[in-house]
Formats: sequence, structure tokens, C-alpha cells
Amino acid sequence: MKEEINKIIRHIYNVKGTDLNIFEPSFLRERIKKRMGNTSTLNFENYLGLLKTDSQEADRLVDLLFIKHSQFFRNSLTFEILENIVLPQIVNDKINRKEKHIRIWSAGCADGQEPYSLAMLINEVCLSEKYEFVVDIFGTDLSRAALQCAKKGWYFSENMDHVKYFYLNKYFIKKQDRFEICKQIKDLVNFSLYDLLEKKTIAPPACIYAGFDLIMCGNLLMYYNETTQKFILNKLYRALDNRSWLVVGESEASAVKNFGHFNTFNRAGRIYSKD
Repeated sequence: MKEEINKIIRHIYNVKGTDLNIFEPSFLRERIKKRMGNTSTLNFENYLGLLKTDSQEADRLVDLLFIKHSQFFRNSLTFEILENIVLPQIVNDKINRKEKHIRIWSAGCADGQEPYSLAMLINEVCLSEKYEFVVDIFGTDLSRAALQCAKKGWYFSENMDHVKYFYLNKYFIKKQDRFEICKQIKDLVNFSLYDLLEKKTIAPPACIYAGFDLIMCGNLLMYYNETTQKFILNKLYRALDNRSWLVVGESEASAVKNFGHFNTFNRAGRIYSKD
């Protein structure tokens, strides 16, 4: 099986230039099997044959590997800590240093729920202070389709399960069968295409410069092998300002621990600090 998968990896690299070796092996195998099921392919050898005869199948497989599921306020504990401790601390630090800019990066933002969730929270925290802030939130992803959805800011009822009524009533506009993010929140978020594995930069070009106060990178690291995880974490570490924060997903605490350069602020919420 390993050799058959390696043949698929080599074929994808030859036709797409995408190195599937970056992925965690069991995740890659599961995704290939999913495409085999969708195409009624009986084994890896036959699936390789399909890849060679149907050029679009390579695109479908690669797209499936990079798809990231997103929710508003995913993991309630994490967002409670962000709302009540982390974001107020960022704001207070800015006031004490007489700085106005707050910069946040949602890396792997999918359809935009995460950066919009952060925009709602930081807007409330900033409103509570008699101080003028400039808030820049950047959402990046590899999927053009996901970014198009994010920029529209349209979501259906099934996407709103974790949104508190206060935020739903204040920051969403109900339009027939969907909810639309209000302009005030949309204007806080800039969406752009960016590959975290790009080696020449430590931050998306749309951000102009790094120096982030908070980076969210949840449920993305777990899909990659250890070498790739360390590469991404090193990039995020370099992109963060001093006295800043990193949030990762439920299954990614071990990757941050192995990286070794972040301080654990809240283990259950997977929230880390950079001093």
C-alpha cells in the first residue's frame, strides 16, 4: 500500500507541483480513500490509473486535502478566554504603550467564520474603552472558493449554532434563508490568498508587514507531518510581535509543545503566549 500511495504522490507532484509528503500519512491515506469511494475505484492502482486519464481528478484530490471546516466561535472555552482575558489584555497593553494598531491573523480561515468571530469580539472590547483603535484582521486561505464565500459574508441557519443571541442580533442582517455579516464587521477583515508553506515570506503580502498581536491557526497543523508543522509554527512565531498570542486547535497542543518556543497560557483552550 505504501508504494502505491508513493506512486500517487509522485504523480500529483509531476502534474500539479504539489508535494503531498507534507501531509500526515494517515490523513493522506484517508483522503485518497475518500476519493476512491467517490469515484467507485476499487484499489490504489486503479485510482492512479484514473488520475492519469482524468486530469481534473488531481484537482479534486488536492482540493479535498486542503479543505478546512470552520464555525463561528468554534470551541466555546477558547473564545470565552479570548473575549474575557486575551483581547482585553491586548487592548490594555496598547493603551499603556500609547499604540493604536491591533493586528490579528486568522491563518487558514476557510469560509471566514473565525476572523468574523474575532472581529465581533474585538469590536466589543474596543467599544468598552475610551480610546481610538485601528483594528486590522487578516483572513488567509489556499481556497479561492472559500475566500469568495468569506468576502460575501453570507451564512445559513445551520452555521449559526454557536453564535450568541447578542452577536446574532447586533452584527448579522437576516435576509430570507440566510444571515449576512454587517458592514461594520466586514470592514474589519481583509481576506487574501496565501500559502502558509511559502518559503519567502513570514506573513501574507496583503498584511504589508508582520508584527501580529494574535494569530489563530486552529485545526490546520494536525493535517501535516511533524517537519511541516515545525515549519509553519516557526513562521507564525516570527510573524508575531513581542507580548503576543497564538491559538491552535484541539489536536495540536503536542505540535506546539514539540516546537518548544511558546509559553502555555491555557492548556484546555490551546492558547499560547510569546513574550
